[in-house]
Amino acid sequence: MKKIAIFVLFMTLAAAATSAQETQDEERMFVMVTYVTIKQGMEQAFMATVADHLEWHKSTNDTHYFNSAQVITGPRTGQFVWSAGPMTGAMLDEYSAFLETDMEDWSGRGGMQYVDGTETHIYATLPGLGNPPPPGHQATMVNIFEIDVEFVELNTFMQAVTQLDALEAQIGYADYHVWTEVVSGDSFTKRHYVQWVDGWADMPELDMLGRDPARQAELATAAGGEEAYAELVENLSRGVKTATVHTIQNLPHLSFLPAGQ
Repeated sequence: MKKIAIFVLFMTLAAAATSAQETQDEERMFVMVTYVTIKQGMEQAFMATVADHLEWHKSTNDTHYFNSAQVITGPRTGQFVWSAGPMTGAMLDEYSAFLETDMEDWSGRGGMQYVDGTETHIYATLPGLGNPPPPGHQATMVNIFEIDVEFVELNTFMQAVTQLDALEAQIGYADYHVWTEVVSGDSFTKRHYVQWVDGWADMPELDMLGRDPARQAELATAAGGEEAYAELVENLSRGVKTATVHTIQNLPHLSFLPAGQ
């Protein structure tokens, strides 16, 4: 009888865990990001072709929206960025299927002759973390912190991120940001902290893990003291292999967005 009770308890816990995972999967949103390296001296011609391609999207009453931007700081400086999302899993599948038609028009306009290389990454948001912007929010710039973590330290790192996120909410840290993980196109051990900012005047002084040095005392107090906060910071940083940040500037005139955005 005891074994039956234990089995029933195990199945109940397993069902609850499965339900929680399914709920989390349903809440995840996806973003497709393509970084384009433009051939030297070809930026003006590339941008002109992007503008022509944009008109094709508009003239065909297309609804596959995207944002255009360019990297202005960090290791990717100069790269052009196309991003689509946030999307549900079904929307991502449909958008991916459309890309063949999209590329036919882009290539037909000679766009690829100005391209030195491309990287396409798909990211998924991590539900329950961050402070996402409201639908339709358009910032001038976006900071992307790219953090590569040792695989064996990923759980510890994400637990620390969850704790830090709760502390930031507690002290009223109200900037718009999300955490994402890699779905395809890059290392699965990378996590990204994505932060929306409205120009240089709004640019916070953050460290390479997305923390505001000016608010460390407040965070330590919220954590229960310097010792507890120091332990959190250690858990956050000890498994980090590399951390970089790049800033992208949005280009509204080359973006294809829903009306009103």
